[in-house]
Amino acid sequence: MKRLTATQIRTKQELARSLGTLASEITLAVQKINTDLAAARESIEALTGRYNELIQESNAFMASVNEQQKTFFDDHSDAWQGGDGGVSYQYWLEEWSNDLDELDEIALPDEIEEPEFVAADIFGDLPDQP
Repeated sequence: MKRLTATQIRTKQELARSLGTLASEITLAVQKINTDLAAARESIEALTGRYNELIQESNAFMASVNEQQKTFFDDHSDAWQGGDGGVSYQYWLEEWSNDLDELDEIALPDEIEEPEFVAADIFGDLPDQP
């Protein structure tokens, strides 16, 4: 073969055009995902912040209740504290003495990298003749 035929040249051009079109579509899709990802990150960070504020409020409430429980427990006799009622009360008191853990930051990728379309470039640049 001395050079590509007219049919082969047309096929090559159509394939190169299709590769370029799809490369552009992929790039646009990745860009859209990155835009959506940025918006989602902001939303998740705001929601996580509010959740952690509620955790802090809940922990403060639990601490307040726990102080009242301790006072109630301490105001009772040693006999009551050592009896079934006191032991049961102490388990209840201990359950209220633990802090709730805050939600850790939710890790999201910064962005999705756009691929390099090396094959499309190489194919489109192939010479039609020597």
